[in-house]
Amino acid sequence: MKEKNYICEVKILLQRVVKCQKHQLETKMHILELPSIFFPRGGAFCLDQAKALARHGHEVRIMACVELGITETPMAYMSLPFGTDWTTSDGIETLTSYIRRIPKCIRRNNSRWLSCVMLMMEEYVRRHGLPDIIHAHSVHWAGYAAMKLSEQWNVPFVITEHSSRAIFEMEFGKGVTDCWQIPLLKEALRKAKMVIPVADELVANLCPLLGTDYDYEALSNTIDTGFFIPRKRAPHRGFRFVYPAVFFPLKAHDLLFEALRKVASFHSDVELHLSGRGTDSREMRRLTERYGVSNMVRTYGQLDKAEMRQLYYASDCLVVPSRSEAQPLICLEAAATGIPFVGTEVIPSCLRLPDCPIVPIDDASALAKAMSEMAASSHCQDWSRLYEIVREMASPESFAQKFENIIAT
Repeated sequence: MKEKNYICEVKILLQRVVKCQKHQLETKMHILELPSIFFPRGGAFCLDQAKALARHGHEVRIMACVELGITETPMAYMSLPFGTDWTTSDGIETLTSYIRRIPKCIRRNNSRWLSCVMLMMEEYVRRHGLPDIIHAHSVHWAGYAAMKLSEQWNVPFVITEHSSRAIFEMEFGKGVTDCWQIPLLKEALRKAKMVIPVADELVANLCPLLGTDYDYEALSNTIDTGFFIPRKRAPHRGFRFVYPAVFFPLKAHDLLFEALRKVASFHSDVELHLSGRGTDSREMRRLTERYGVSNMVRTYGQLDKAEMRQLYYASDCLVVPSRSEAQPLICLEAAATGIPFVGTEVIPSCLRLPDCPIVPIDDASALAKAMSEMAASSHCQDWSRLYEIVREMASPESFAQKFENIIAT
C-alpha cells in the first residue's frame, strides 16, 4: 500500500514539473544569443535562430565579441570601431565589440576574447537584466564563455554546435587530441543544460576530439523560408551551377574546378557562379587559370542575403564539393528557392533531399558525372516541391518550436 502511495506521489510530482515547464515556455523567455563568430566574419546562423525565437514571442538579443584578423578581414580590421556598441542586426538588438587578433598568439587571443565577453555581460545586465538562458553558438569559444558566465551569474546555458572536427583541427592541428583547449571545451559541453548539434552525424564527427560525455539532441539550423521561396527561372543560355562559400581549402574549389573541366567536355555551355569571401581574389583567378576554367567561372565576392537570393534565382543547380561541413545552410537556401544540389558525403542525412545526388569526398570524376547528369536533365523538371521539404524541416516556426521542446527537457 505504501509503495502504491509513493508511486502516486511521484506521478503527481512529475506532472507538476511538466506543467511548470510548459508554463515557462508559454510565457516569454529572455534569451541571450552568444556567437563564437559574427559579422563580418559570419554568424548568419546565429542571427537566423535569434529572429526565429523572437518571432515566436521571446525576448531575444545578441551579444557578439568579434575577433578580426588583419589578413582574414583587412578592411574590417582597419575600419570597424573599438569598444562596445549597441546596434540592431536585422531587427535584433545586438551588443557588439570588435577586438584585433594578435598574429600567432592563439592562447592570448582566446584569453582576450573571453575577458571581453565577461565585461560585455556586465554592460548587458546593467541595461537589460539577467537573461533566463544563454544560447551559445559553438563550444569554441562561445560555449566555454557561456559556462563561465553561467558560473558567475547563475544562468543556465545551452550550446548549439555548428562546427565539424576539421574546423577545430585548423587551430589544434590534424589528429591532435592532447592540446590545452580540449579539456576546457569538454568541460563546457558536460556542464551545458543541453548540447544541440545541427546534425546527428556531428556528434560522431567530433567524438575523437570532444568525446560524448554530454547530453545532446540534434536540431537543424533554420533559414528564412519567407524570404527564400521558389520562383520560376527566366530562360537563359547554358546551364548555371552556383557555389556560395568562403575561399579556403576545406571548401574544395580546386576539386570543383577539376570536375568542371571534365563537365565542359560534355556540356560546352556550362557556367559556374561563385560567391563568398575571397572568391573575387587574385588567388582565385590564378586557380581558375591553372585548371583552365576561367572562361566558365563568374565570381562575385561576398554577397548579402538579398544578392544571394538573386544569384540562386539566376542559377539552375547548387554544387557543394566540400571536404568538411556540419550542416551547410546553402543547401537549405538553394532548395527553398527551387533548385536542387549536388553534394559530397559531408552532407548530413537530414539534408539528403530527393533527386539531389551525393558523391564521395575528393572524387572529381564522380562529382563531374553527377553535375553532367544534372545539367542534362534539370531543365525539364519542377523542383518547387523541395521548398515544402525545407519549410517543414527548417522554417523559423519549426525551429522555434523544436528548440523550446529541447530546452524544456
